[in-house]
Amino acid sequence: MEEYLKNQKDEYNNTKISTEADKKIKMTLQNLPEPKKTKRFNIAAATIVFVCISALLSTTVFQVKADSIIKSIFGYFIKDNNLNDNYDKYANAVNKTATNNGVEITIDSIASDSLGVTLGYSLKTEKVIKGADLAVTKLFIDGKEVSFEDSTNYYKEISNGQYVGYKSFKVKDLPKNFKFKIVVNSVGDISGQWAFKLSTSNEDINKNTFVSSSSFQKVSENGTLNISKIISTPLNTYIELTYKSNNLIKSDDKIPYSTVFLMDEDNRMVNIENVKSEIVDEYTYKTEFYIKEYKGKLNKLTIIPYKAPEIKTEPRRLEDDNEIYTLKTKTPFTINAGDMGFIKVNSIVDTKDKVILNCSTDSSFADLLINALGLGYDIKLNAEPAINNFNPIGYNKNTMDKIKTFTDFNNVVLEFDKDSTLKDDKYVLVFRKYIKEIKVYPELKITVPID
Repeated sequence: MEEYLKNQKDEYNNTKISTEADKKIKMTLQNLPEPKKTKRFNIAAATIVFVCISALLSTTVFQVKADSIIKSIFGYFIKDNNLNDNYDKYANAVNKTATNNGVEITIDSIASDSLGVTLGYSLKTEKVIKGADLAVTKLFIDGKEVSFEDSTNYYKEISNGQYVGYKSFKVKDLPKNFKFKIVVNSVGDISGQWAFKLSTSNEDINKNTFVSSSSFQKVSENGTLNISKIISTPLNTYIELTYKSNNLIKSDDKIPYSTVFLMDEDNRMVNIENVKSEIVDEYTYKTEFYIKEYKGKLNKLTIIPYKAPEIKTEPRRLEDDNEIYTLKTKTPFTINAGDMGFIKVNSIVDTKDKVILNCSTDSSFADLLINALGLGYDIKLNAEPAINNFNPIGYNKNTMDKIKTFTDFNNVVLEFDKDSTLKDDKYVLVFRKYIKEIKVYPELKITVPID
């Protein structure tokens, strides 16, 4: 499992992930649809999206006035498609600084709603540090310490010893106006204490917040699935799902139907940022979802429960986890993904420095199928699993930026960059086998309005 987490952290060459995020990942892994995820292989997990994609930021951002700081922090992450535009619209300038142990942190901006708080920050240090994630140990609302979900922390080093980033906290039932205090006890691998006292208001954003006035149900032979609460703001969306089973739910059982796919009105996957499940009584469980920052407006949401395959933790060969196709495989050919549908590979173009793939699918889970394709390196040669540790390569940044805007998957072009240190004739196309093992429950599909 630790190796799995390590591979996740290294998904991109300059990816950053906070150390405290490990705890969240471990708690959620039992409900994930993913087996061991590998370096740079961009699988779109339906129940969690790791908060570790680094933004491409400018190198001149620190010398700005207070009224433009918001755009210098949130604005750069909006540009890189990590945040929606509303973070700029609803943010307030703060400019509060604390210095300890040679590290200066400035909270530049704050955006909040009834579901949580997001802080834009900058950081300066003359020390060599491993990461610029903020480990927050305490959070106070109006002087009272409250529990919180420490969720997203993106950051980017913009020059030697200078960073910008943003950090989000999920806190339920925040008031319209409140005083906010956090205590940071480490920055990356540097320990210390940095405390910030801030104040903010949710009055403007509350005017554009949707709270469901009714529940939505689907009944199956095993029980009843109920969407009991929906709260949607310009910054966050929260969903509460309950399941009433006809059979006893044992405490050591994996909770049924607690993993779901979320689809928007264009049938694109909506990424889940936080998941929390608990058994309420011997027949009932509750699952809470926070949706990752969504670009645009969610008008309706479709919830589809599924069962994930077991995660394999033992050392694996490339061929153990992937279907392998040579780059000379005759096209077109079709890959059957079980309940997830089909994906058709129309052409493969192999050049000196990259592989270009044209594919198509009409699956409801097109995002996941596209992301299950990768470029592998065939070094089987009867090697021991622990020795055969090459990780499939996901499509490149150029493709990633384009695919975020796709609504039609009938003609998708994927580019995979080759590693110049590897022999050219060993590259293969791979498709993640675990996708075929996902069991979908379409009979429990629920579509709910969010407006």
